[in-house]
Amino acid sequence: MPSLRKIRGLAFPHAFLWLAVLALFLVNALWLAINPRISIAASWYGVSLLPVLLGFGMVVFRAYRSESYDWFLHRLWCLLMTLLVTAMLMKNLQVSNHLLMTIPFPLADAMLLSWDRAIGFDWLAYAKAMTEFPLLTKILFLAYNSMTIQGLIVMIAIAVWLDRRKRVIEIGFLLVATAFVCMTIASAFPARAAMDLLADPELLSRLSIGSGVYHLDQLFALRGTEAIVMQPETLEGLATFPSYHTCLGLIILWCSRGHWLTGTIGAAVGGTIVAATPIYGGHYVVDVIAGGLVMLAAILLWRRCIEPKLSPYMPGLLAEDFAFPSWLSWRRAKLAKS
Repeated sequence: MPSLRKIRGLAFPHAFLWLAVLALFLVNALWLAINPRISIAASWYGVSLLPVLLGFGMVVFRAYRSESYDWFLHRLWCLLMTLLVTAMLMKNLQVSNHLLMTIPFPLADAMLLSWDRAIGFDWLAYAKAMTEFPLLTKILFLAYNSMTIQGLIVMIAIAVWLDRRKRVIEIGFLLVATAFVCMTIASAFPARAAMDLLADPELLSRLSIGSGVYHLDQLFALRGTEAIVMQPETLEGLATFPSYHTCLGLIILWCSRGHWLTGTIGAAVGGTIVAATPIYGGHYVVDVIAGGLVMLAAILLWRRCIEPKLSPYMPGLLAEDFAFPSWLSWRRAKLAKS
């Protein structure tokens, strides 16, 4: 029978990431249980626990049948494990974000706007300049609304394919660490949106309806007094200062490093997401700057305190058993036999 240590070692990408996500779920469930005004669709509990059950089942099966995994099945197993923990993380972050916004701090728009003006940033001029050309407007829209999650998934898949276990753990750590800091601070700085306060008819005519203000109905409902039943599939991001979407764009940019092609594409995608955040996220520029500082702090913590203590090898069999069968190694083996 596999030991608990072996099972824990197979909790890819890392057991602590799984424990962190499970702890987040338990905190959300407890908060919902003691808050008589806020509830959530019952299906959320099952959907949130399903990745844990599937992941545990995959770990146990792998512990008994590790000899049946070749290099391809190994990578597929690691990718599925990572996607499971990531899906559970993102769903629970949305719920945590909404629960934190029920704390009745005053709206901080006036303060955030004054900080923007103190550093000489004209939000409306920036938004108009970035939306002057229809093609650029569409690119920014796609980057913010469609390419963020897809970019994270592609980046994770590439890291798993290349057996970069530390890179996969790094992505998970940055997602968790920046989310915790951004959501905690943002709960004390709730805001309507720069788009809601500063946009004029000319700018609005260039954008789709709801751009930058899609979250307002949910924000005001959470700050109200009437009972609410949250629907997990429709929850919007509510963190304003610092901007978590900025952190997501920078994670894509930073964690794509290591190869000129992935680095170039990651920089383009991540940079475009950050550029779109003040418009389609309705953020003040100080939100973006603060998000960048949170990301910088998380990177420093990772590189100095966490990364040196981690094993670079994937779990399972010996690392050499999962070496990628490149064309060059195949050619050398064929020449040696001949």
